[in-house]
Amino acid sequence: MLNTNISAQSVIDSIKTEKQLSVLTGINFWKNSLFAEVGLAKYKNSTDGHHLLSSAYFISTEVNLLTGKNFIIGPKIGGWISGGVGAIALGANLIYYTDFKNSNLYFRPEIGFGLMRVKIVYGYNARLTKNKLEGIPKSNIGIIYLLPLKKK
Repeated sequence: MLNTNISAQSVIDSIKTEKQLSVLTGINFWKNSLFAEVGLAKYKNSTDGHHLLSSAYFISTEVNLLTGKNFIIGPKIGGWISGGVGAIALGANLIYYTDFKNSNLYFRPEIGFGLMRVKIVYGYNARLTKNKLEGIPKSNIGIIYLLPLKKK
């Protein structure tokens, strides 16, 4: 007599996904610059066993916090993914910085570490327009945390 038992679990059954609308909070800094950031993000976290994959896309605004500098505000759209081995985070942003006299559009690719609702990244500000707006560094370090608003 031969008895064979086969059991399997489908990949779809093992993946747990969480989606949330979140408040994006953060700080971006480099040498003589310091910007606070606040906005709304659509966050998704998928778990397959102990493997995490998170993603978010968002709209936000950066505001210059250093006194003595021009008031600079930067409406921003972007997104990122993070997870896998080493919790690598990759992101991209478009930012329109203005001091209400001059303005510039920037593209900022980012790389760093991210785990679930947190990311710590290095970003490079690539200027897309010709105006020279003072107070925007070429590089930055960003620390972002997503505060959950509502689960979907």
